[in-house]
Amino acid sequence: VSYAGYRSYRGPVGLELSELVSITPSVANSHPQPCSNFLLSANLSSVADMFAAGDAAVFPNVGNMIHPFTRAEKETAEIPPYRSAHNFAQRHAQNMAAQYGSGAKGVMGKIADFYIEENPDHSAFLYAVDQYPTIVKANTLDATVLKGKAGVGVPDEMKSFNKFGDGDFIKDTLFQDPAQSYFGEHYMASFKEMLRMTNMLRWRLESVESEMSDEYNDLSTPIADHFDIVSRVIKTRGDLKSNRDFFFLQVGGYDTHKSGYELGTRPLNNALGVFKDEMVAQGTWPNTVVVAFSDFGRTLNSNG
Repeated sequence: VSYAGYRSYRGPVGLELSELVSITPSVANSHPQPCSNFLLSANLSSVADMFAAGDAAVFPNVGNMIHPFTRAEKETAEIPPYRSAHNFAQRHAQNMAAQYGSGAKGVMGKIADFYIEENPDHSAFLYAVDQYPTIVKANTLDATVLKGKAGVGVPDEMKSFNKFGDGDFIKDTLFQDPAQSYFGEHYMASFKEMLRMTNMLRWRLESVESEMSDEYNDLSTPIADHFDIVSRVIKTRGDLKSNRDFFFLQVGGYDTHKSGYELGTRPLNNALGVFKDEMVAQGTWPNTVVVAFSDFGRTLNSNG
């Protein structure tokens, strides 16, 4: 679609041409593109710079699907349940298996499982910031929850112990003789591993600053704090004896239906730019992959 067509669809909430930045894909050794130029919000200047340097790719988000289907097949096609509900859409985007409901493991967890299976002598770690989302759920690893600038935290699942009040559930179920409680043995093994990892990380991170700590602090945004703690963990990878690390960060504020979503892109763009500089300073940028995605996209015309 042309810029004029875009403005026609978006109406008064469409961005001015001065608020956009052009990116030009290379057609060499690739599929032909529908347009010779594409436009991004000027708030994504770091992404545009990475694209121009050959360090970034942009792909459209068509939303979650189980199978491809045409418009004519819409009424009979198998589609994800509750596809317009954000909680379901986020879960489906994170496990890429909408047909299996909540039981499917997360995409990042599946990748980590495959890596461990293919490289049994290597170590890998899964991390999530301020939450324990579907995307990091795996068969072989338990994710570590990072807490903003603090570094380490406890998953909400572990905090649920408080609801048992006097601790009888913990005492009677988890601390039984292993021969009497297989569940307790298995759960306590995971619990002890979480405590071990938490203590090790806390000890390592107390003495580590990111190379771009001043730049992160100057941004003073939650997403910048999240990238900062990720940078610090990556900086300790040698001490942690990690061969592969997987991190998940989440930023919201885009569910405006009509306008204002571009305001949320500025903090993400600025933090991402500093993160790239951090990885370059650490010498790990060539080995770093950053994937940004949403639970679903919006149509060009206002749909809310």
